[in-house]
Amino acid sequence: MTRRAFGPKTTYESRDIERELVRMLWTFHFATTDQLTRLLWNASTPTLRRRTTMALQRLLDMFMVAREARRPLPGYRSQLNGRASAGYYYALTEAGRAWGGTTMPELLALHCTTREGYMTDSDRRTITHAVHCTEYGTRMIQYLRNHPLTLGMFFETESTVLGGHLRMDCLIRLRLHRRPPATPVAVRDQPPWHVPWLGTLRTPSVAGTLDATFALEIDEGSENLAVLRAKALNYRRTFIQGVPGSQRLLAAGVEADLPTVHWQRVLCPMESVDGSETQLVYFPIPLIIMNTEQRLANVWQFWSEGWPDAEVRMTTWALLERARSVMRAPYLNQQRQWVDLLGNALSEGPDTEDT
Repeated sequence: MTRRAFGPKTTYESRDIERELVRMLWTFHFATTDQLTRLLWNASTPTLRRRTTMALQRLLDMFMVAREARRPLPGYRSQLNGRASAGYYYALTEAGRAWGGTTMPELLALHCTTREGYMTDSDRRTITHAVHCTEYGTRMIQYLRNHPLTLGMFFETESTVLGGHLRMDCLIRLRLHRRPPATPVAVRDQPPWHVPWLGTLRTPSVAGTLDATFALEIDEGSENLAVLRAKALNYRRTFIQGVPGSQRLLAAGVEADLPTVHWQRVLCPMESVDGSETQLVYFPIPLIIMNTEQRLANVWQFWSEGWPDAEVRMTTWALLERARSVMRAPYLNQQRQWVDLLGNALSEGPDTEDT
């Protein structure tokens, strides 16, 4: 896979730029100026950041977004390319959500959190955690939005589609062509902020494509490892309890102390929901991003104890930084093998140059 980054060569109406900023904040909840610039223009330069800042100022003046100064936290390092102390965090206000839902009604299908609704007291560590989630999504969109194999992408931040007991930092669905289409859409026909969004998780599948679903979990290193083992067990219970005929599995030792979520009815395309083994591929693969290699080793062990042999992807921010894309970065899978995001084996370890 290759990435195409480009700068805008066309003048766009300010209302178009503002609309797309609202869309991105609706999708990811919190973002920095640099992230919003990359989401909007697929690149970040001083000129583009100024253009983004001007649009954000207009939204601020209309009380549709709120901002909070980014400040360093004692003993806490941001993973956003090492930049943790300058600029602002941005989020939608209730007024911005009302306007966005009217202007872009398709967004109403997604979970949205505003600055007022996020928390009562300011907690910048929690906001930084949210922005780390945005960072991963931003890198994925930058790489895939113009890629010839990309058919669609779906992101829902703080998703609870698996039930209120299992909140994911972000639910991600990718729909990719197995081979480049004969007549790809020309990049020049699309604005730079174009993303081939999947309308919902239920969007019917397309012949010649594959779907990959991930439950993004950003691990900041502060959670007790026993909590992560419990989270893995939570995923396991949710998966098994939603599988038809699961009573035999439950009797084999998986407790039924959580509400049953028939996840096929919310995660599978409409034509795959009834009785097909293909539906099993739509349960999200846990995708965990950590801050150190030691944490990676520890989390892998504890997660394996909670859900043995379940498919996973685990990596660190350092490994993502060295890779040219989040798709081809090295991830540790359930067998302690280094694979790319789609599970293809890497010929060597995590120091392999991305191609």
